[in-house]
Amino acid sequence: MILARAWRVWALVVGSCFAVEAATGGDSVEVVVKGPPRRTLKGDVVRENLKGLILQIDGSPVSLKWTELESTDGQPVLEYVDKLKKRLKDVLCPDCKGGLVVVLCPECLATGEAPRLTRACDKCKGTGTTGVPCKAKNCDDGKVPCTANCLKKGGPHLFLWRAADGSLRACGYTDNHLGEAFEYKEVRPFMAAPGCPKCKGQGKSACSDCTKVAIYTETEPKSLGRCKVCINPRPGPGWLACPSCLGLGGLPCDTCLGAKAVPDPASATKCPYCKGGNYRCVTCQETGLVDPKAPARTSNYVDWAAVWTGEVRKALATLGEHSLSRTDRISFRSGRSLEGKVLHKWPAGLILGIPAEANGDMKVLAVLNRHVFRVEAAKGSPAAPGTDPSPTPADPKPGPPPAAPDTVVLKDGTSVTGKVVGKSETLVVVQTPDGKFVKIEADKVAEIRTAPKAPK
Repeated sequence: MILARAWRVWALVVGSCFAVEAATGGDSVEVVVKGPPRRTLKGDVVRENLKGLILQIDGSPVSLKWTELESTDGQPVLEYVDKLKKRLKDVLCPDCKGGLVVVLCPECLATGEAPRLTRACDKCKGTGTTGVPCKAKNCDDGKVPCTANCLKKGGPHLFLWRAADGSLRACGYTDNHLGEAFEYKEVRPFMAAPGCPKCKGQGKSACSDCTKVAIYTETEPKSLGRCKVCINPRPGPGWLACPSCLGLGGLPCDTCLGAKAVPDPASATKCPYCKGGNYRCVTCQETGLVDPKAPARTSNYVDWAAVWTGEVRKALATLGEHSLSRTDRISFRSGRSLEGKVLHKWPAGLILGIPAEANGDMKVLAVLNRHVFRVEAAKGSPAAPGTDPSPTPADPKPGPPPAAPDTVVLKDGTSVTGKVVGKSETLVVVQTPDGKFVKIEADKVAEIRTAPKAPK
């Protein structure tokens, strides 16, 4: 109760600050709303951001998007928004670009639903692989060395540097420190490394194997604690899951795409981490504006989201408002796919930017490696049916198939009737009339027939 009351007081205070900041030569503004019917509204500005504004009209707040307006105070709406960008540049939220960017949930891939994996894949017998070993460089049974400066199994555990007085200093670690990260600047080897199996540390200069034993640094390395890149318990400290085989050690099965089990759509439950597939911006509380004089707020994301949240911020820092395009296609292990532009990559995954929609929203999705099956160039065609990244909260589940169904004829003579809602090089997903989803391997399909639409 006390926290709720404190939150309301904070919101009122900040809201008042924003109203003063956003006001344009006075608290009153007149806007023309596009038709039909075309109408004119006049009220006091409560808040403005790059997405829209809120007016107080006859004691009630009215939310309007710039895409719904024709003019504001007699100015074309595009000119008004351009001036608004300059006026609010010091208070626009850096994490959602003033309310323009929607951060999508990486846990449910923005569907808002989390199906339980209840049935082992029949084709791979629950192994997730085809039995063909992964041939990626540095892959060790599905693991690759962490890309950060942390201690790795089999790697150097000894640091060597020169102190300010010119004396040699050394610091060694054991396997108990695997996954501990360090900050240092590496330099060329300046002496033979103690314990080197080749030169035994007796030479006047370092041999070719000395760098396998020691790390030569400019100054004393600084410990940063647990590595933030390989922080997950699997596959272990100092390791990352191989991006080529998804940590399986072999090429992924083309039916379950390495997931070892197939999802049961009927078992889907509401995603516990998001609202309708979208994350709420904790920096500005979805207002699009922040108070530069107020102390920084502590993120309320759970611990596991800390890493990808930081990577999303890096991507947004370089995001141009109109630079997104559908140049890359990401296929997921669930059989879905999305098209957009890869804005940023980091060891645990990548950031996909999705171009603005009719309402002006740009979307950003942190795609984690465990969900990815393939990254390829987009084919230049619209996204396949059923691949909308963020269904609206009011209708999160696909509706029943239309009256004109599709018939998927299999090579064994059987067929499945419904609506084809997803299609890739490896899978065809059909929604049957009772609402269930059937996944069919593409190489088993003989043809897909679509019934003609009934005349109107």
